[in-house]
Amino acid sequence: MEKEDSDNEREAPSECKNPKFQCRFYESEFPENNEVVMVRYKDAQEHNVKVELLEYNNMEGMILASELTRKRTSQVSKHIRIGRKEPAMILKVDTTKGKQ
Repeated sequence: MEKEDSDNEREAPSECKNPKFQCRFYESEFPENNEVVMVRYKDAQEHNVKVELLEYNNMEGMILASELTRKRTSQVSKHIRIGRKEPAMILKVDTTKGKQ
């Protein structure tokens, strides 16, 4: 006997309103100090690196070059790879810049 597939299958949405997947793992809007989160390196500048906080809806963050390595460095880009995902600890949160 054949089963009816219409009852067991979910219908796909006809139109996706937001092409980027939005997901936040925590109830709070901003991470807490000393919390470890997964980040993706987004852009390397001379003295800092911009990252996306993957667990907080790809919120933007910044890592200073002095926090990446203890060695003296002229280019931060030598120590990171754009697009790479790594855990990072939150040292400071500025909630005034995060709200739009």
